[in-house]
Amino acid sequence: MLLRNAKHSTMSTDTGDPFWFDRLGLRPPELDSVNAARAKVSRNGHALTASRIVCELHLGFWAALAGRHYAASLWVPYLHKAFPNQRLGQLFSN
Repeated sequence: MLLRNAKHSTMSTDTGDPFWFDRLGLRPPELDSVNAARAKVSRNGHALTASRIVCELHLGFWAALAGRHYAASLWVPYLHKAFPNQRLGQLFSN
């Protein structure tokens, strides 16, 4: 939960959009995760808030964001701020 909250908070603040995951060019596997989370929230009859969607995203989604394929688009501009003493690849190996 700490990992998820730190990443989501940083991305929301830095992009100015709590739905940052809809506009930052995620790869198909991560987009599929977001869409599945969104569907689950809807199926459960809840409002589609960013917080509810984020809560439904699995650890694999968050781990993927620390992967090398997101180094230039997410880690360097945003996510390194959530973990200032970590280098890309220290949190997870991809």
